[in-house]
Amino acid sequence: VQPKLNASPAASPSSSSAAAAAEAKKIAAAALKKQEEDVLALTFSKREGMERRSQELKAARKAELENWYKMAKERERQGLNEEAVELATRAANGGLTDAQFFLGAFYANGKGINQDYTQAVKWFKLAAAKNSSDAQYYLALCFANGAGVEKDTSAAYELWLQAAENGQTLSQYCLGACYDKGIGVAQNVKEAIAWYERAAENGNEQAQWRLTDLRSSASAT
Repeated sequence: VQPKLNASPAASPSSSSAAAAAEAKKIAAAALKKQEEDVLALTFSKREGMERRSQELKAARKAELENWYKMAKERERQGLNEEAVELATRAANGGLTDAQFFLGAFYANGKGINQDYTQAVKWFKLAAAKNSSDAQYYLALCFANGAGVEKDTSAAYELWLQAAENGQTLSQYCLGACYDKGIGVAQNVKEAIAWYERAAENGNEQAQWRLTDLRSSASAT
């Protein structure tokens, strides 16, 4: 009787070891990839948490500044101007635009503090640079009159123009006056009337009176 031969020979010890090594390598690679993914997820989570915390701190700081400004306005209404200046200074130093304008007005008017146009100009400039129309208007007045800064009617005109275009009524009137009288810009009656009309539409009585004068002069000629 002939012995039966196996259809497939048993795997050799060397091939089994190679397969085990390959499987171990595959498992190690998967574990490393998972570890890297976990590290990235943790890093992203930490970054997201830091950004959220940063936003929360900024919001809290802004609320604090706005509260100081609100308190400053309340102290002013109560006639406690020195306290109003102290609170406004805190908020202004923190970068709050409204408080910077508010503090500039205190220095310009000498309320609760010695009148100081140089300081007024400093705070008006900071607020005007952040597009405060009221600050632009008052800073223009300082330039027009040489108060706390060298007189510069061209700079005054430019500031009034910025504020007027943003709807600040007093600046619209002043811009009309600049064109009317040739202050900081070439005289132009047509432009003067246009800006006086815009100011008059917003309730500025001086603009209404000047419009009447200009129209009367025009009809007389």
